[in-house]
Amino acid sequence: MSIEQRELLNETEAAEFLGMSVATLRRHRYGVGARNDGPPVVKIGHLVRYPRNGLRGYIEARQSSVVRHQVAA
Repeated sequence: MSIEQRELLNETEAAEFLGMSVATLRRHRYGVGARNDGPPVVKIGHLVRYPRNGLRGYIEARQSSVVRHQVAA
């Protein structure tokens, strides 16, 4: 099954999908240096997975806040 067909991505795939490094994605997940506002995560035992729809929602929410901020300025 290709990455395009999978609903749950590992952190390397999720970081690539979002265009950020794995380290940045981890910082967002753990709230280190951020507001703990990273994308939704699913834990399966010790595995961390990112739902594809959650990543899309994360992108959309971040774009919306940027647009609102630019309009208000």
